[in-house]
Amino acid sequence: MIVINARFLTQKLTGVQRFALEITRQLVNLRNDIILVAPKNIIYKNEARELNVEPFGRFKRHLWEQIELPLFLKKHKYPLLLNFANTAPLLYRNMIVTIHDLAVYEYPDAFSTLFRLWYRFLLPRIARRSKKILTVSNFSRDEISRRFGIRGEKIDVIYNAVSTGILCRERGSQRGKFILTVSSHDPRKNLIRLIEAFENLELKGYKLVIAGAQSSVFKSVKIRVNSERIDLLGHVGDEKLSELYSRASLFVYPSLYEGFGIPPLEAMKCGCPVVVSNIPPHREVCGDSAFYVNPKDTNDIKRGIETVLRDDNLRQELSRKGRERVKLFSWRRSAEKVSRIIDELVDESH
Repeated sequence: MIVINARFLTQKLTGVQRFALEITRQLVNLRNDIILVAPKNIIYKNEARELNVEPFGRFKRHLWEQIELPLFLKKHKYPLLLNFANTAPLLYRNMIVTIHDLAVYEYPDAFSTLFRLWYRFLLPRIARRSKKILTVSNFSRDEISRRFGIRGEKIDVIYNAVSTGILCRERGSQRGKFILTVSSHDPRKNLIRLIEAFENLELKGYKLVIAGAQSSVFKSVKIRVNSERIDLLGHVGDEKLSELYSRASLFVYPSLYEGFGIPPLEAMKCGCPVVVSNIPPHREVCGDSAFYVNPKDTNDIKRGIETVLRDDNLRQELSRKGRERVKLFSWRRSAEKVSRIIDELVDESH
């Protein structure tokens, strides 16, 4: 028996929970030895039914994970536990943990104090206790190895891919004259500089559309919009997101720090040309299929946006390369790699 910690179904769906959900879906199709357990406060009921999740216990959140989940595992003779969303029971050893990035160390001021303190306590301990660590990029693997003093062979890179819910439409006459970004209102996402760059554009007639919401985890930046040319949509579902990616003139993602960054890939799938910050994870994920800018330089973000919008050939080239690039990333292939890691650990324990 392999147990998946499905606490992620009690949390709002962002990149971390998306990874957990998509990998879990694929593993359930690949293997017949998996069960999923979660606290009772599940918010994604349809997904829980689809995956046959077993809710149990009286606690929620960290109390469930640190107290009731280990008791369940003890009762079932300490099976291998898979954790896909940055947390895990502190005192359990027969497990795989996933650490998506080390933002709580690299950008501590972006998080609420309690969140930052808890994760800086938790991450190094679950990393050292686990049998294997999964992460989402070579960049994050190197960071985890260096900061926690963990040998590289204990850490495996499992790439993200595009959500199965992103269903692109044909890019044609319906294309809108707007620039799109998709992110939480987290200081690392660099929305203030993006807005400043947009407001200083020499090109007129475009709108800036920001999809994404504030989160209690982050010290959200205060975005003050005094322009009818900027739309703050808040959280949007996959159907609306698919429409936005398919219709946008340009997708811009000038984040300061990422472990991976799924939205640029989603935009590429829909043929939308992409401008991203010149940071190692974006180089790793986007390759030569994006236009790169210095995220700390508002003028360079502005220059990147104008360069791509003014050059039809460049936009078409980025669109074509992006559609090809996204084919390199697959939830199925990523889950198959996780399944092989499971088999290796199970064989070692026998």
